[in-house]
Amino acid sequence: MRKGCGVLIAIASIVLLMFFCSFGSALFGGVFFEFMWFAPGDNRNFDPIANFDAVYDRVGRHNQFVSMEARFVRMDGTLDLWATYDPKVYYQFTRTTLPVNAKPIGAGGNAEGVQYNTTRIILDSKNDGFHLINFIMDADYWVMTQPVDTPVSPPTCPLRDLWAVALAAGAPELAVATIDYDADGYDFEIRDTDFRFRFGMDCGLIE
Repeated sequence: MRKGCGVLIAIASIVLLMFFCSFGSALFGGVFFEFMWFAPGDNRNFDPIANFDAVYDRVGRHNQFVSMEARFVRMDGTLDLWATYDPKVYYQFTRTTLPVNAKPIGAGGNAEGVQYNTTRIILDSKNDGFHLINFIMDADYWVMTQPVDTPVSPPTCPLRDLWAVALAAGAPELAVATIDYDADGYDFEIRDTDFRFRFGMDCGLIE
């Protein structure tokens, strides 16, 4: 009797395993990877410029890029996303759509009947000193009825080149910088210091 039960349990286990490997993995695996994306590149030496195309491909090229924020960038142009001081990289994209249920004028809509769909990608390690999740990048989504962002060409200036200007001005080598990029160019800042610089799209120093 026990032998018969053991055989039935083994058969049932095999059937369940086959189900999960076929239908189950497609369902649950698809849901998992829809909301938890593996981050590209080396998380201990993450280069926001070198890995931009990989992020853009994952978001979809039908979206337009509008801005990037990288905190806290080391002098070699990379971030240690595992660090406990909470380095992050944000990439923001937008897309214009014509929804069938667009809000009318007077209820928050616009004359064109369009809406602006924003996607923000966040890369960080969620490292609190005890727990570490460093393999994913998260996405936030929201919808606006008025444009708030100006599309811009992808960032191309190596961040180490921006850092070189700061080092020449006397910035400490062990500091980390917050670097923003949008339609106005690059803003470079080492917080809690006076080291702040602005760079144009051509990577040239403005002020």
